[in-house]
Amino acid sequence: MLTDQPTAVLFAQLLDLLPDGVVCYDAVRNKAGDIVDFRLTYFNDQFRAIAPPPYQLAIGVRMIADNSGQEDILRPIVNQYALVVEQDEIAEYSFYDPNLDAHLALRVKKLSDGVLVTIRDVTEQQRQARLLNQLLDTSPACIVSYKAKRDQYDEIVDFRQISMNQKALDISGLTEAQMLSSTLLQLYPDQRAVFDQLAKAVETKQTINADVLISSFGGWYNVSVAPSGSEGAVAVYVAINAKKAATLEAERRKDELVKVLNSSITGMLMCQAVANETGEIVDFQVIFHNESALAITGYTAEQVTSLKLSALDPTGATGGMHEGYLHVLATGEPLQIEYYFEPNQRWLEISVVRFTSEQVIVSFLDISALKETQLREQDQTRRFETILDGSPDGVITFESIHDVTGRLIDLRYVQCNRAAHQMAHLPDDVIGCTLLGVYSGVVSNEILTIADQVISSGQSATQEVQDTTDTIDKWYLLSVARLDDGCVVTFTDISQSKQAALAINEAAAQLQGIIDTSQTGIFLFSPVCDEAGVIVDFRFRTANRMLAEYVGQKPEGLRGELGSRWFPAYKNNGLFERYLQTYETGQSIRFDFYYQADGIDSWLDIAATRLGDDVLVTFADFTPLKRLQQRLELSVQELKRSNANLEQFAYVASHDLQEPLRKVITFGDVLQNQYADQLSESGADMVRRMQSAAQRMQTLIQDLLTYSRIANKRNAFQKVDLSQVLDEVIMDLEATIHSKKAVLHVEPLPTIHGDALQLRQLFQNLLSNALKFSKEDVQPSVTIASRLVSDQNTDQLSVPVGQKFVEVTVSDNGIGFEQTYAERIFQLFQRLHTRSNYSGTGIGLSIVQKVVENHHGIIRAEGRSGQGASFVILFPTENVY
Repeated sequence: MLTDQPTAVLFAQLLDLLPDGVVCYDAVRNKAGDIVDFRLTYFNDQFRAIAPPPYQLAIGVRMIADNSGQEDILRPIVNQYALVVEQDEIAEYSFYDPNLDAHLALRVKKLSDGVLVTIRDVTEQQRQARLLNQLLDTSPACIVSYKAKRDQYDEIVDFRQISMNQKALDISGLTEAQMLSSTLLQLYPDQRAVFDQLAKAVETKQTINADVLISSFGGWYNVSVAPSGSEGAVAVYVAINAKKAATLEAERRKDELVKVLNSSITGMLMCQAVANETGEIVDFQVIFHNESALAITGYTAEQVTSLKLSALDPTGATGGMHEGYLHVLATGEPLQIEYYFEPNQRWLEISVVRFTSEQVIVSFLDISALKETQLREQDQTRRFETILDGSPDGVITFESIHDVTGRLIDLRYVQCNRAAHQMAHLPDDVIGCTLLGVYSGVVSNEILTIADQVISSGQSATQEVQDTTDTIDKWYLLSVARLDDGCVVTFTDISQSKQAALAINEAAAQLQGIIDTSQTGIFLFSPVCDEAGVIVDFRFRTANRMLAEYVGQKPEGLRGELGSRWFPAYKNNGLFERYLQTYETGQSIRFDFYYQADGIDSWLDIAATRLGDDVLVTFADFTPLKRLQQRLELSVQELKRSNANLEQFAYVASHDLQEPLRKVITFGDVLQNQYADQLSESGADMVRRMQSAAQRMQTLIQDLLTYSRIANKRNAFQKVDLSQVLDEVIMDLEATIHSKKAVLHVEPLPTIHGDALQLRQLFQNLLSNALKFSKEDVQPSVTIASRLVSDQNTDQLSVPVGQKFVEVTVSDNGIGFEQTYAERIFQLFQRLHTRSNYSGTGIGLSIVQKVVENHHGIIRAEGRSGQGASFVILFPTENVY
């Protein structure tokens, strides 16, 4: 490849000066174009020193073909050179040559259709590296050195594996040559997370540590990557399968524990000590709480986690609780105390234990009810307690009395405090007497038995005993400890707490009885899975009588049975899917369901809640209510049809009556006009009366028709300017207004969404009434005004809460009416005055009310006899423009 030109000569001379061996090869290809060998085209003096015989060293020598017997050594090298030519990449690797007994480091670069190779003898470095590798090979961790491989954009795209210890080879299952000749992602595509760590370490020059799941290595590893050189990194893999499994199990157990703690009635807090700059613990911070802790203290979760104990319980911070926590941390001794929690004025039974050197666990129960009972009883006996000395508990010191065989047969009183005298009813001169001589019975024998065990073993004992005689029924908590050749007995009267516990048990039994007699169905469903772990059914874990009666069973007959056995249809009618949804999502649901199968025809109100690993289902049967609702809906429909028929009948009847009535009026007019001279005065009077009655009848029919049209009219509403409608009505009534000399005070009225003809009829009737029922000696005055009102300022008118209206008021100074008739005047044909005094049919205000109803409004009449009347109309604001 090098020519005889001066430049090539100078280049060769330059290469001879290098400390490394330099050699050039041309590729030898077969007919298919594949590289099968390499031919030597140049080498420098250093290469001659590195590669002496048995290798052929001459220009034109082929690596494999001309070095027979060396194929095992040279074939991998030829393959590596071919890879460099094909991929046009620089390759660096080292190998051991057994012929030379030397370790050689090669750097290979493509040169035309061949390679340029620099070779260095690194035997001494390898020896030192071997010593290091021997040390690394003893490590239980997998250690691998990498060098970054970058693309044309200088981005890291892979890593070459430079060296590795024996553990790395064992884990990979590959030879050193296989690992050295391949990149990380070529060998392990699944190690993308390791690649990211390596790249970050090279780019940032920082050590990276993370737990990584490496499937190709068979599990979880803690991978620590440190930068090495400019482009290198060293990774240490430590198998942590057991540790990771333990961590996951711990997390699972923690989740289960949190669920258990949240279901407990005991409040639980984990508190972290808070120290000042000098290291002194000055407060505590809550780092965990359960739901009962919030319920008992009355605080929210945000308050508990954001505030320190000194803020949550200021009294405790200054009243000794803080010192108690410090004592528990310092000594490890648990603290148990009944404590009055000032923030919500509750009595708590508190237990404090050390969890770590800086953490305590505080558990507490709300004993307010029990404490209140105790305090009431203590108040009754407080004057007697002042004469007691020493401990409030009874304390007695005994010496042992043994027989000749050393067996304990009795105890002698040595010391006894006043509390013991009080509780045990001991005589004043009890000192020196024996236990069995003073206090014979079951209790004394129990004390003797306990004392014998304590004195023999040296271990203290605590036991509850009951003292029952003709006059005494007491429970005591006895603590017995050895003292020299005797014992000390401390006892407390726990009768109250025992009675309270019995009362609680009795209440629990009563509650269970209530549940069993509940009219609400209650059952607990446990999931049933197939072999693939898919939930295919639920099994009754418990059920109450209400559910069991649906299938003619007792509750115990359903427990343990599949839901599909007794209720087959629930698998297909949607119930199973809803229970499964509640189980899988943990979200409670409530729904109405019509169950019509399995001999059941019922409407049910069902609620489902996940409870632990079960689904709690409750249901109420509202079938009778549903049936009644359905009947009521049918009745409402029938009533609507009936009202429609009645309105239609009224319209038709009124319309058909007009024709014969017109004939009566016409014939009456003929009699009066053509035959008046032939009628007697009596006959003429009868015709006049007939005409008057017919006119009233015609007015009545017209009013009925108007009412019927308004009741049946369902035209589309449009914008209606009430001021314009009122102006038109005033023009129609102009003659009456003028004759009455009436004064009208009209304010601007709004534009609403409605029927103009109906609204004109409304104002026509209201103004006509105001003019008709005026007082004879007073000038009529009518006021029409409007304003915006809400439910708070509609006087006593009943309107929906929060609704707003436009109020239109028509008031006059006429004869008025008694307020007791305010509802009656809107009824059909209702009149408060005789026809001889005031004409009319009694339908006008009924028409007014119907118009208001058609516009979704409300009307009210207000009046006082002799002082005028007011009609208040409310139109909803959504109908107002």
